[in-house]
Amino acid sequence: MVDGYVFKNISKNLNVSVSGRKYYPNYVLGRIPDLVPNQTFVSDYSDYQFRINWDIDNQNSVTLSSFGTKDYRHPFAANKQYKPKYDSMESINDALIVDRNFRTDGVQYVWKPFEAVSNTMDISRSYFEERTQNSTYLFDTSKGALAALLAQGLQKANTLGNNFSEDLRYFEDVMELSLFKKILKFRAGGQYRETVSNFQGKIIYINENPEFLKITKFILSDPNTSATLQGDRMVHRQIGYFSEMKFDYQGNVLSLGVRRDYHDLSDEWKTSPRLMFAKELTSTRTTFFGGTGKFFQAPTDVSYISKRMGNPNLKMEESQHSNFGIEQKFLSSYSIKLEGYKNTFNNLVVRDNFIYNSSAANINNLISGINNQSTEFVSQRNLNYSNSMSGWSKGFELMIKKEIPEDSGFFGWVSYTNSLTKRNRNQPVLNDTELQIHNELAKNHRTLYQDVSKDYYTNIYDNGNIEVLKKNSKEEYYDLDRTHMLRAGLKTTYQKS
Repeated sequence: MVDGYVFKNISKNLNVSVSGRKYYPNYVLGRIPDLVPNQTFVSDYSDYQFRINWDIDNQNSVTLSSFGTKDYRHPFAANKQYKPKYDSMESINDALIVDRNFRTDGVQYVWKPFEAVSNTMDISRSYFEERTQNSTYLFDTSKGALAALLAQGLQKANTLGNNFSEDLRYFEDVMELSLFKKILKFRAGGQYRETVSNFQGKIIYINENPEFLKITKFILSDPNTSATLQGDRMVHRQIGYFSEMKFDYQGNVLSLGVRRDYHDLSDEWKTSPRLMFAKELTSTRTTFFGGTGKFFQAPTDVSYISKRMGNPNLKMEESQHSNFGIEQKFLSSYSIKLEGYKNTFNNLVVRDNFIYNSSAANINNLISGINNQSTEFVSQRNLNYSNSMSGWSKGFELMIKKEIPEDSGFFGWVSYTNSLTKRNRNQPVLNDTELQIHNELAKNHRTLYQDVSKDYYTNIYDNGNIEVLKKNSKEEYYDLDRTHMLRAGLKTTYQKS
């Protein structure tokens, strides 16, 4: 590994800092047969950071920055290099191969015309690229199961890859005004985000064994696999602006704010009010604090919003976060804090096997389809994702903390968290008979119209049938059981006398 860092003051108001790391895989050991396991993964990793800061004068400053990483993790060599007869017996670790890179470049300009007024402008571009691959491995049973197991073992039937990239362009401008010796602060600003996402699947390898070709053709016939191989490019934009007022005087803090967000794919504006407060009792060294706020976020995964394999009409996800707590300081450097919280979630994106785009482009086509009249329908497909999922989380945290001492000594914290998180997919759960009836209707008839309400899917088919599916799924644990969590951190500091 090579690691370097340089900081240089070019002048009184201009400085430059550069750092970088590079990990070199040991290819020499990899060339010696059987010394290192053939499929041992090695990492070829590098990163860098670059920054220039220029204080032009007392009112203007500019910062240029750039940082990025490149991560490539792969096996030492292929088996065929040393054992040709096992050419077809490859690693089953294709999914563990890592090949990705990331880079962000940005510029920040700060303008302070007066001591109480400042304006900060940020412009940046972030680029991420990742190449993945997955293989299917099978036993060739054409010569018998025993021969397949002992003679040849697992053989690669196919390898499919996917190249994914995301290009984010970001602009933000924020102005801050301080009044009455910074007792009262006003902040206002706006952001613009434009994301260009691409994915393009590819066929890397196909085994021409007739038995394996059957499986490969079945995999390639899957709609999601087919859509991935066709690829897609999505551009979505977000606009946001906010204002905030903060009052801070003698331990009394009150912050009021509001934010507006717009997402172009769903063509919707959302308003997010927010509140935060804190009250310190100096006589007892006790602080009460809390807050609540609403937040909106556009779907980020390109597979969710892709026109080929997702639903480009997805709405923004919504959440409400609330907390309240008390902190008590004692002795000279200790504190104990108890904080409770509750979060609610709505319009979360979930995998949906029941949502379709209506094949009737308008109400006239719907009527024509029901009456078996000749008309032109739009292409029908499953949209795969919807905003049906909802959920909540709640809990509390108890923390004891010791501050960093002025001289030598230890400091740290220990905390206990009790929490519960659940989600409801709000999807129909059908028994075998109901599922068979639904699949036959969806397969053999065109969905002329679909209504998606809070509790039901209502489908109208071209044969006149009306199907009503109730969203009867139940709440489930969202993740692994993390009801009880105990964490601690302890450090020491030493200062010579």
